[in-house]
Amino acid sequence: GKRGELSPSLQQLMAQAERATRGNEAVHLTVAINYSAREDIAAAAQALAREVQAGNLGPEEVTEGRLEQRLSTQVIPEAFRQPDLLLRTSGEERLSDFLLWELAYTELCFTRVKWPDFNEETFLEAMEVYASRDRRFGGRERREGRRI
Repeated sequence: GKRGELSPSLQQLMAQAERATRGNEAVHLTVAINYSAREDIAAAAQALAREVQAGNLGPEEVTEGRLEQRLSTQVIPEAFRQPDLLLRTSGEERLSDFLLWELAYTELCFTRVKWPDFNEETFLEAMEVYASRDRRFGGRERREGRRI
């Protein structure tokens, strides 16, 4: 997100946490604070438009890959950029401007359980739902999943 719009004390805490965990390899945590996927996509498109305007890129060279390279999520290791599963708690069934580009082939799982009550049992139920999905990545065959 836009760190510069956050309080200096929060920015300091974030930097400290990043320094303290920089060498960690077992778990990767991504936190989206003050982030808008729409703004991110627009900024990436504007960067490409400036390159075309400057003559460094032809309009036909504007591709999905080039746009993706200019998204702020490029700082996330490639293996984690496109989630396999998005768990949305509290009964909300929308993406709320979150990772719109990156969630193109992500399975979505909605639960009425609120985040503070989300526990191992709820997580395992979500994993069962995910395991029942037929991940087609744009293919045609379809198998129905269930809601938790």
